[in-house]
Amino acid sequence: MSTDLTPVQETANFILSFLGGYGNLVFLTGANNFSVEETPKHALNFTLPPFDGDSLYEHRYVQISLNSMDTYDLVIKGWNKEQTNIEVVHRSEGLYNDMLKKCFEEATGLYLTLFPKKKKAP
Repeated sequence: MSTDLTPVQETANFILSFLGGYGNLVFLTGANNFSVEETPKHALNFTLPPFDGDSLYEHRYVQISLNSMDTYDLVIKGWNKEQTNIEVVHRSEGLYNDMLKKCFEEATGLYLTLFPKKKKAP
């Protein structure tokens, strides 16, 4: 039995580690339907379940990909209110690995840590 990973699987593992790991992501966000994509870029894809009735987008589709500049792109899509089209809800490009977690949290409103640090008052 071989544990060798393909380059796209290695990239997906790196992305998961930048977000706190697979178990953490699933536990704190309910993420599911994970997949990897090799073309045109190495990418990790997953979905987030709906969280409240006031949400404009019922389901969110997340794609985090490694681009040619060795930085990451985050794209979040969701069904519009009428559920007729899937629209881009958020797009961030050129993110360094240490920026992924914060950008994901800001874009989704979901924390990837159990006890997030509170901002200090000025």
